Amino acid sequence: MTNAPIVVPDLHGRADLLTALLATHPGRRFVFLGDLVDRGPDAPGVIAQIRPLVERGQAVLLWGNHDHMLAHALCYEDGEPRPRSHAQLGVRHPETLAQWPTLQAAQQDMAWLFTHAAHWHREGDVYFAHAAPHKAGNWGADESPHHLWARPDDEFQDGRAPLPTGCTRAFHGHTPTRLLRPDGADEPFQMTWEDGTTAHYLDCLAWATNVLVAHDLLTGQLTKVGGRLLSNTILS
Repeated sequence: MTNAPIVVPDLHGRADLLTALLATHPGRRFVFLGDLVDRGPDAPGVIAQIRPLVERGQAVLLWGNHDHMLAHALCYEDGEPRPRSHAQLGVRHPETLAQWPTLQAAQQDMAWLFTHAAHWHREGDVYFAHAAPHKAGNWGADESPHHLWARPDDEFQDGRAPLPTGCTRAFHGHTPTRLLRPDGADEPFQMTWEDGTTAHYLDCLAWATNVLVAHDLLTGQLTKVGGRLLSNTILS
């Protein structure tokens, strides 16, 4: 895949780890798998760094379930701000909202998400979505779309939605890989489904472990950044 992107899982407010990743790969393209907000200390700083990349065509941004919840709590789907009372009651993580200097500043960032974030993305035979392949249905407010919320356990029980025709690989965040790996390690995990497609799960809980793991589709390497750690590991 020419000019293949680096795939970045859930950042959850870790602007510091994103800064380190971007510094390590200047000029590269990125696909962000969503969940920019909640849990970590600087969601506005994450969005501030991703925004110019998306606007100049250097990155694709996908919705995460946490982004989806916050955006719908603060804004209508056309980007117009909701009343302050609704915003204050609808936000599930008020500590995240407090990271912006004003409610209006948070609403402006969420309005930007409504115009720039995608629900899923495809490049060649590779499919990207936050949690799982998308299904038809209502993806708006008060909904829990499959591609934003489903975990492999749900898919084993209910069936995994098919990838778009021609796609053979998928990349997801959302599900902490320690829940999928037999060894419980915070490392990426690859799973082969009954239809022969593979899924790569990348959420290694960067917000808690201080290590962000991204997958470079150009080199087939994992890039890890965090604190003083900086290394590359060839994928098996």
